[in-house]
Amino acid sequence: MKEKINELSKSVEAEMIAHRNHIHMYPEVSFKEVETSAYVKAALDKYGLEYKAISNSVIARIKGKTAGKTIAFRADMDALAMQEKNDTPYRSKNAGVMHACGHDGHTAALLGLAQIFSSNKDLIEGEVVFIFQHAEEQLPGGAIELIEDNIMKDVDVIFGAHF
Repeated sequence: MKEKINELSKSVEAEMIAHRNHIHMYPEVSFKEVETSAYVKAALDKYGLEYKAISNSVIARIKGKTAGKTIAFRADMDALAMQEKNDTPYRSKNAGVMHACGHDGHTAALLGLAQIFSSNKDLIEGEVVFIFQHAEEQLPGGAIELIEDNIMKDVDVIFGAHF
């Protein structure tokens, strides 16, 4: 099993790095993640996944062939209002905004996971939900809109990270 997971991870590694670098170069602050949201939607289109938008958040679902638990994975997409001083090829191109909190990595990792699951739909029992949340850094936060839209209905467990 570990070898299969490593193989699947390696198969999307280059694309995940490309996602991370692109998102890092074009950061957007809370409630203004318009281009980031469009980027996520384009990737999900490429992977053949249906999704819905709630403000700038994007929610995708894959229903498995058989009934089972519903597992959700969440990543945040917004950046911070600060100037990037790093000198890298993927440095922020948006003055005064940067991904200093890892949200670019969160989003890229979740896109990689969505790519893996979309290629292995026949192995899914239950349902998998991918939550790309806008506005994590600024109150009242994008989560309120997601809760009000009832996206957690029937979700048995959710996984997320924040560095």
